[in-house]
Amino acid sequence: MGGIPSSFANLTNLRSLDLHDNQLSGGIVESLGNLFNLRELLLQNNQLSGHIPSSLGNHSPYLSYLNLSNNQFSGSIPKSLGLTELKEIILNNNRFKDSIPASLGDLKNLTKINLSNNRLSGAIPASLGNLLKLQNLYLSNNKLSGTIPESLSNLYYPLWYLDLSGNQLSGSIPESLGKLKNLWYLNLAGNQLSGSIPSSLGKLFQDSNYYYPNSVLNLSKNNLTRMIPDSLSYCKSLKSLDLSDNQLGGKIPKNFFRLYKLQKLYLQNNTLKSTVPSFFAWMNDLDTLNIGWNKFTFDGLEFLSKHAFNEFSYSSQGKIKMQKTNSTLSVYAGGTLNNNTYKWFNNGILVSTKTGDSTFTPTVSGKYSVEVTNSIATALTLKSDAVSFNTFTAVTQNNSDAIKATDNKTGFSLYPNPAKNNVTVSFIGNGSYTIKLADVNGNVLQTRTDVAVNNKNTIQLNVGKYANGVYFITITNDNNTTRTLKLYKQ
Repeated sequence: MGGIPSSFANLTNLRSLDLHDNQLSGGIVESLGNLFNLRELLLQNNQLSGHIPSSLGNHSPYLSYLNLSNNQFSGSIPKSLGLTELKEIILNNNRFKDSIPASLGDLKNLTKINLSNNRLSGAIPASLGNLLKLQNLYLSNNKLSGTIPESLSNLYYPLWYLDLSGNQLSGSIPESLGKLKNLWYLNLAGNQLSGSIPSSLGKLFQDSNYYYPNSVLNLSKNNLTRMIPDSLSYCKSLKSLDLSDNQLGGKIPKNFFRLYKLQKLYLQNNTLKSTVPSFFAWMNDLDTLNIGWNKFTFDGLEFLSKHAFNEFSYSSQGKIKMQKTNSTLSVYAGGTLNNNTYKWFNNGILVSTKTGDSTFTPTVSGKYSVEVTNSIATALTLKSDAVSFNTFTAVTQNNSDAIKATDNKTGFSLYPNPAKNNVTVSFIGNGSYTIKLADVNGNVLQTRTDVAVNNKNTIQLNVGKYANGVYFITITNDNNTTRTLKLYKQ
């Protein structure tokens, strides 16, 4: 359609100029600021560009509503906006840069500020805490940095909507935000906030009789640590709680069942553990529950997996810990044992499948791991880390022969033990044999294959180049009988 006609500047008695959704291009002409009686300037959803003319603030003292959203305006937001009657300033979805003017804090009649989806940087001005009529503050998806101003807690009466998400804010979440008792939307997601979740946030969303159209608390995608405060259980009017993508640990608070209006709960990508509470199935409004990528086992999941959530995600969890007891390996996977199937792997190759019993006794050395599935909570496979395990039988002789390790059944022995440079391997038998030297991680360092022609045989291995520590020497005959002894290198 073209630009804004300059002839509009001659309409000196004009009170409202509404040209939204007209495919306008170009900029705002400087003379438009001469409209002394202008109350509304609504130019949203066009293709306008350039800067906001300084005359707009100097010559239009009665302007109450300024909406330039969804255009291509750039440059800085003017610091000289002397629009003392301004109630709404809506500049979202443009290309404004530099800092937010502290002078906005002087516009005491402001009820709404929307500067989201621009390129603004620097700190959030503490002066915004002077806007005691402010109901909505949108600053999301910019490049704002620094801490969240404590002064925002001054807006405890009017503020309903606070969105600071998608910036580079750091430091801790101020305890003072718990004073914003009329707040029904708080979004701090996608920043660099750290420390614990303030227990004071449990003072928000408490009035179950108050109408919250879409009550949301979103603290996701930050660096928050420690446990989820039980005080959040008192946010009785909360409908959506997102604490995902942090470093929160410990248990899910036992009193979360009090969040009876909760519809969506996102806890994925943390380090939460212990039993998943069964009370989630009793919360009638809860239709979305995501607890994936934590440290949960099957405890509690068998019951919840039978519940008809609209969305229930738990399919990925952290690795379970392998236990070694003498010659036995085991894991704890939770759930009902008879519902669990354990698949044991040696160096990535399946060697055993057991149901109802997690214990496994290896017969050969290697790196062992296990995968556990459950016949009811079928969306999850729990996995362990690979653990090195060495099978050997070693007998230490009396003090007069304490440098020597022997397998009495085969006459297989090592001496001296500990060894510094060379170790003698002695064994009884004829036929082909293979001797291997391996470290504690199962890495084979030497292999020797030969044919024994005498009943009593000895060979020497040079171990001088290896670091001090524990090694294993294994002999295998042509009947695939294997014996292993421990060698101490010093």
